Amino acid sequence: VRAKYAIEPQQYVDFAVMRGDASDGLPGVAGIGEKTAATLLADFGDLDGILAAAADDSSSLRPRVRQSILDSSDYIRNAREVVKVRPDLDLDAPQTLAPLSDGEVEAFAELGKRWGLGGAADRVL
Repeated sequence: VRAKYAIEPQQYVDFAVMRGDASDGLPGVAGIGEKTAATLLADFGDLDGILAAAADDSSSLRPRVRQSILDSSDYIRNAREVVKVRPDLDLDAPQTLAPLSDGEVEAFAELGKRWGLGGAADRVL
């Protein structure tokens, strides 16, 4: 993670929220790519620090970046929980699921469209 993205491993969730990932249905923050996300995390530590810097007119954030963060603040706060990896799940006993009925496939596909899950929902189906 350090070599590929120039961030600490514990910052990856915040990094993914900022830069987005279309394959996982994460839009990211407009105008924030990998380099800017990594720089913001280096400068401000985490999403809370980045949000605080955006709210502080005296911070070193460029105006365009500040506005993008402010415009996306609701997304940023909510996406962290979606992206976060759960370390406390019991994955020792995989379960085989029964095939979905046509109605269930249709309902799940609609859910994926409504919530913008993109390719992630397609892969589940």
